[in-house]
Amino acid sequence: MTAHPDRTIALSGGFDIIHPGHVRLVKAAQHFGRVLIILNSDDWVRRNKGGLIMPWNDRREVLLSLEGVHRVEPVEDGDGTVCEAIERLRPHIFGNGGLTSKRRTPERKLCHQLGIACVWGLGGGEFDQYSNQVLGALRKETW
Repeated sequence: MTAHPDRTIALSGGFDIIHPGHVRLVKAAQHFGRVLIILNSDDWVRRNKGGLIMPWNDRREVLLSLEGVHRVEPVEDGDGTVCEAIERLRPHIFGNGGLTSKRRTPERKLCHQLGIACVWGLGGGEFDQYSNQVLGALRKETW
């Protein structure tokens, strides 16, 4: 259940493929407001993850089936960030999962300029472990 239904928290990522860390991320984000996913493009996933498993529309469908995900939006992410979507959508909060560092997040400066709060480490550190394990296994088998 969303603790603050009048607020929106945006999460971003490729979400290719959904794993327990993603589920924990969404559950943790629900405590801050309605969850909006800024879903990176297929090209972004290919560039940053080394390949694509599911196309954007399939990833969107899976995300919308998760309890707590209110909305999924695309982003112009050719610059490697989700700044375009943050500026366009203006969530109340921008959240990151796992061990993402404040210093490694280019969106932080924009959020500060727009008065958007940021939260870090949602869903616990295992998030990164799951992403690495899933991608490593898939690369060995299919890429």
